[in-house]
Amino acid sequence: MTATPNPAGGYDLTRKSVLTQREHTLHVPKLTEEKLPFLSESLRDLHDLLIQDAFPELSPDEREFILTGITSEEWKHFNA
Repeated sequence: MTATPNPAGGYDLTRKSVLTQREHTLHVPKLTEEKLPFLSESLRDLHDLLIQDAFPELSPDEREFILTGITSEEWKHFNA
C-alpha cells in the first residue's frame, strides 16, 4: 500500500484488492501523518491494536480498504 498526501487534506491510499487483484486508490480525508505508521499490519500487531482501535475516526469502508484493498463498490458487485 502507498499513501500519498492529498492537497485537499488527508491521504490517497493505493492498494491492490484481494478480491480482484485490481489496484484502487481511495482518498481518506481524516488520515493524518501521525497515523501513517499504523497502516502497517505488523505495527498494529506489535501494539496489539485492532484496526477499529488504531483508526476510530475512519469509516468501516475506509478501514476495510486499509485491510484488504476492497472498495465498497466491489463489495456491492460481489454481493449482488
